[in-house]
Amino acid sequence: MIVAQERYEHYSLPEEDRRIARRPRRGPLPRKGQVMLAGLVCIIFCTGIMIAFYYTQVLITGYKIYRLEKELAGLQQETNQLNEGINRLTSLEYVEKVATTKLGMVRPDNKNVVLIDADVTGQNDRKPAATAGTAAENPGGEEAESKPQEKRNHVLQAFVNLMEHIRG
Repeated sequence: MIVAQERYEHYSLPEEDRRIARRPRRGPLPRKGQVMLAGLVCIIFCTGIMIAFYYTQVLITGYKIYRLEKELAGLQQETNQLNEGINRLTSLEYVEKVATTKLGMVRPDNKNVVLIDADVTGQNDRKPAATAGTAAENPGGEEAESKPQEKRNHVLQAFVNLMEHIRG
């Protein structure tokens, strides 16, 4: 019987191929490369911080807008309620009810009515120059037109007296 002998042969690459196959191990980056890499990392970090800051500002502004819109809706509702209250209190039915119940007023008959000549334009407040009178009636010698008379609306004066009576 024939026994084969084992051969251990190592095949190696030629010298040129060894240089290509093996990459030379590099040491740490040069100083310029390290500075550039650190600067790039700082820029990326600062950009991330700025983006996060602006995002939080947008969120905070959104919350403020939501809160102010909610407050505006409440104020509009309150305004509507106050306007309804004003309309209710200034209605003629309410005024008549208060006048008859709280103030003890009664509706006038035809014989209790006093007509007042109320000129809204104020043209009848002054006397004409022909009826102003003589110098004996006006000791200062002034005409009635030159002396301004207080323009009063009698209906308004009656309303003011009524309000003072209610408060007093």
